[in-house]
Amino acid sequence: MTELAIETVGLSRSFGAVSAVTDIDLQVPRGSIFGFLGPNGSGKTTTFRLLLGLIRADAGTVLLGGANLRTNRAEALSSIGAIVETPALYPNLTAREILRISTLLLKIKTTEIDRVLDIVDLRDAANRRVLDYSLGMRQRLAIARALMGDPDLLMLDEPTNGLDPAGISDMRGLIKSLPERSGTTVFVSSHQLSEIEQMTDHCALIKSGQLLFQGRLDALMAQAYTSFFIETNNTERALAMAKQAGLDATLDATGLAIHSPLDPSARSELIGAIIRAGGEVSQAFVRETSLEALFLSLTNNDERAS
Repeated sequence: MTELAIETVGLSRSFGAVSAVTDIDLQVPRGSIFGFLGPNGSGKTTTFRLLLGLIRADAGTVLLGGANLRTNRAEALSSIGAIVETPALYPNLTAREILRISTLLLKIKTTEIDRVLDIVDLRDAANRRVLDYSLGMRQRLAIARALMGDPDLLMLDEPTNGLDPAGISDMRGLIKSLPERSGTTVFVSSHQLSEIEQMTDHCALIKSGQLLFQGRLDALMAQAYTSFFIETNNTERALAMAKQAGLDATLDATGLAIHSPLDPSARSELIGAIIRAGGEVSQAFVRETSLEALFLSLTNNDERAS
């Protein structure tokens, strides 16, 4: 069995003269929660649809669980559950009735119904009409339906869209639990970077149809730069001193910002030098980048994050 749930090689797709996806090489480890990140118009949805065979690639290969999507479509898609954009549900049916339809279509045992209801914590509401469900409950029901048949890979397109903070928290907790509770690899497409930061262990960043990064989340965060800020009454003199010491320094609303790596002793030495030169230091602190700030740096080709 391959160690990759998803692998693409040179995946490309254009719409007329517009290149939506160019030479995408994805590697999604089996058993991971993989975040596929990018701003609107970056190529996320096109890639998502290419992976599910909803549109045909101009070039490249898609392997799902080792099976080639183009030459062995049935096998490649046989163990995948997916939610693409807003899930369609029958509002006048109950959750149990909707899942019963899935058992008939998939030709699987009805015991699957209670299994997936337990995973998404909807068993107590299973006999209520979907019309009476909150948006968060509908999203969980859609995930339950996608989990029917115990798929090896679950693909979710923007699963937290439109949810309130409580619903987002519930959805995040559910997604984080899936690999352990059902053995499912989860591929999450999203532009909500703060949410991805809290629930994934691997990720890829895409912009203008090209990958900027792919790998473990901690490896991405290792690229984050740490800035050291000093509030002083003589910022111009402090800036000149920092640059004379060969540091990457700028001025901002806080005062002096040092972007070069500095250990605690070097920070203390710089503060002491500013004071000895006649300056006053009212505050000094370190600020690390979040995933969102790092993402913005990467998508804006910020050299400090490269």
